[in-house]
Amino acid sequence: FRGLKGNLYLVGEQELGDYSMTSFEAKFKEIDKLAIEQSGHGVDLLVVDHIQLIKFAVTNVDPITVINMYVSFFRQQCLSWLHTDRSIAVILLSQANRDGYKYAQKHNGAYLATHVAEASEIIRAASYIISVYTDADIQVTKLHL
Repeated sequence: FRGLKGNLYLVGEQELGDYSMTSFEAKFKEIDKLAIEQSGHGVDLLVVDHIQLIKFAVTNVDPITVINMYVSFFRQQCLSWLHTDRSIAVILLSQANRDGYKYAQKHNGAYLATHVAEASEIIRAASYIISVYTDADIQVTKLHL
């Protein structure tokens, strides 16, 4: 990413504390403040890789409900970044389910919206769904599309 215009801030899962919305917001505020100091403006884009991992954030609720809750949280961040009048772009990366992968193999890499793994809220909240397909030959060579 060197030489590209702008700044990139990477946050690993170990930096998110207990995966609560409060810890996410605290980390977002820290990064946004750093972005403002370094560039004169705050964060423009948030990428979450991948949304299904957050299902472990709450253990006393079923995973689908947890994912849906966090998708809604990220959607709200998109519309009102850190409870301000700023809007940012948010990209949530998601896995496709096994049926989706089988379907994509037979349909030139295409997926249906029902193939998004575990979270109907992803489909409801999304402005766009972009699918990236990898076939078995590419997986063997460790190349990615």
